[in-house]
Amino acid sequence: MKTNNLTRVATGAAMLTMGIVLVWGMQRTLAVECAGKPYGYPGCPLRTQEAVKNPPATCGNGILDNEEECDFGKSKNGLSNCTASCTLLYCGDGIVSRGAGEDCEPEYQETYVTNTDTGELEIERRYLQPACGSVCTVPICDTTGTCTGGCKRKFLPACVTDSSGQTQASAPASATQTSAAVQHAAAPAAPKCGDSILQPGEECDDGNTVNTDSCTNNCRLAICGDAVIQPWEQCDDGNEVNDDLCSNACKLASCGDGVVQTGEACDDGNQVNDDICSNACKKPSCGDGVVQTGEECDDANDVDADGCTASCKKPACGDGVLQTGEECDDGNQIHDDACSVSCKKPACGDGILHEGEQCDDGNRTPGDGCSETCKLPVCANGVLETGEECDDGNRIDGDACTNVCRKPRCGDARLNAGEECDDGNQVNEDACTNSCRMMRCGDGILQTDEECDDGRDNSNSKPDACRKSCSLARCGDNIIDTGEECDGGEACSAQCKVSHAAAGTATLLPGSTVILLGGLGGLGIIGAAIYLLHGRMGKMLKKSVRKGIASIDDIPLDEIEMPWHRW
Repeated sequence: MKTNNLTRVATGAAMLTMGIVLVWGMQRTLAVECAGKPYGYPGCPLRTQEAVKNPPATCGNGILDNEEECDFGKSKNGLSNCTASCTLLYCGDGIVSRGAGEDCEPEYQETYVTNTDTGELEIERRYLQPACGSVCTVPICDTTGTCTGGCKRKFLPACVTDSSGQTQASAPASATQTSAAVQHAAAPAAPKCGDSILQPGEECDDGNTVNTDSCTNNCRLAICGDAVIQPWEQCDDGNEVNDDLCSNACKLASCGDGVVQTGEACDDGNQVNDDICSNACKKPSCGDGVVQTGEECDDANDVDADGCTASCKKPACGDGVLQTGEECDDGNQIHDDACSVSCKKPACGDGILHEGEQCDDGNRTPGDGCSETCKLPVCANGVLETGEECDDGNRIDGDACTNVCRKPRCGDARLNAGEECDDGNQVNEDACTNSCRMMRCGDGILQTDEECDDGRDNSNSKPDACRKSCSLARCGDNIIDTGEECDGGEACSAQCKVSHAAAGTATLLPGSTVILLGGLGGLGIIGAAIYLLHGRMGKMLKKSVRKGIASIDDIPLDEIEMPWHRW
């Protein structure tokens, strides 16, 4: 009958008190006057209606906690002898619990008793133990209050009358009486229901015509299913169909009675709303208004954008439902598609590289490596980026900003405005100078094919000057340079010396120099040789100075001795 550690105090074998004592703290005078009297005796107190207690908060966790009589877990409570409120169903509680294996509930009589410890008046339930006929067995309780057995239909020998014509009737059991069979040897009398005599074939005979007491008018013990509604029954349709309007426990069909009735999807016999069967006897489903396991919310509707979606999830970006504050929601966690994981539409400056963007640094600041239009720095976009000297937004290379976003300069290998050439190097002696001018004589730069170039000092009239053709001053250029006696004219030789044919004749040489050839003749051959040598030496010395020779001592002897050398 009972399998957990809850005990019920019993007095003897036929008396239960724990859970059956219903009136406490009665006056001591009443305890004396009412003790031993049946419940309801005139002048004795009646039980007060107790407030309905809610199940303990821990009921359903599968652990026997304080204030619980049992707890087999949410899914099992209500299916056996433990109710959904964590109270025990037991034999003798007045409820026929088919799930607990009960066939019936034993008859009992309530009697006033005095509590020997407190002296207070209490109500005690005493089971009736008929000695014959059909009976319902009572539970057997030990001294610890643990009760087992009972609530089974038992058929005793038929009741008979004695020699005086009296029939042994059912009577309240004493505190120590467990069972006593009374033997009757007299011949049976004709049965007569209602004569207060228990005849053969009668289960009871209370001598009255009240059909709704413990003995019906056909002398049968009142039981659920006899089609007679007793005070403790809500209904009695006289059948064993459990799922009609009246259950086999004679309870009106209702959600929570543990019987699946017409119109109910389930009935787990408890009042737990969020288990496998709700208090409306509906199976758990999103939209039933009950937050079940696996649901984050349930607002009893299928509106997506009201704080709880139609799939019973709390609103979240990525759930595919456009909620308040979201620009979009495509139901995925892809960051760079048409809707970001923060449910924002793609935009330059959101820090996400979307299609069509070259970069996105999370801002719209130009010149920081990613433009305000999410383009990578590029020359000619009209934005001055890091590393650029200029950016005029075009691809014209010869304007104020080149195609590589540099200001034009000589040596950048681009022909900029005002430049004749630009070879992109720093070699001044090639075809394009370092000032981006084409190589020319007179530019002051000694080129490969030039003997000299003194720039503006080039002159075709100054002695010893670099000529405007960038050639060195030489005999035959019609300018008497250092070391020349003459340069040009009939009286001047090819070596820029006064001709011997004109010796003795005064000749005015260029530069207003007058040489008296006769004087030279007077000097003799030796003097003429010295004079000629002096002219050659002077010219050679001048040329040597151009070559970096400091004195005549530095001139090689063979050069001095070579008369064919043009000094």
